[in-house]
Amino acid sequence: MSYKPFALLLAATLATTTTTSAQDAIFDPAQLPSTMGKVAQYTLTPRGGIDGLILEDGTEVQVSPRVSSELAFAIRPGDAVTVRGLKAHAIPMIQAMSVTNDATHITIVTQRMRGGRSDDDMIEDQGRIRAQLHDADGDVDGVLLQDGTTVDLPDPEAVRLSAQLAIGQTVYVRGRGTANVLGRTIAAQFVGADKQTASLVQGASEDDDHGRGGRGHGGRGRGDPGDR
Repeated sequence: MSYKPFALLLAATLATTTTTSAQDAIFDPAQLPSTMGKVAQYTLTPRGGIDGLILEDGTEVQVSPRVSSELAFAIRPGDAVTVRGLKAHAIPMIQAMSVTNDATHITIVTQRMRGGRSDDDMIEDQGRIRAQLHDADGDVDGVLLQDGTTVDLPDPEAVRLSAQLAIGQTVYVRGRGTANVLGRTIAAQFVGADKQTASLVQGASEDDDHGRGGRGHGGRGRGDPGDR
């Protein structure tokens, strides 16, 4: 789905982060018009991410695929919802800024426009390694930390850093990552025993924009919960 007809107006109206709590947004989506209805079905991207809702009255609700996981968790077909966003003039379509489940009161703030990243931000973590992760060939290409964070590495680097990635070792990682209701993951760009000794992962740069699923690291290809 295309956001171009509304992007400039929406960017001028609101700039907010992707979150499951409306209170975390910089601006209140309640400023925008609301539409109530019942969800008939999702609309999907070619890769299976949710990029919209169809309400029972036929209204098309556009959302960013970046919140696909959160939306699937909080809102399902048959649920009554309140949508806030910009309405099209000639057709029943809304570019949603937030969608609220009327029964649970969970609100998904659906977009962040210009001025920053919404999910895939630079994040860091340090913790003890609980398990190693593997690609389809059985090669180590990441680790699972004790706090549940998964760390993705290019296969050659996972081999080179095998001593640091042993189960029980403490490791510091920094890179592009995602944290949502389904979990937390980091595509490592810096790895070390601690922040002071961390070094750049070979083949990565601070401008890398990788996530799990092997898009940049040639990893395990488990899929992307938030299609871009």
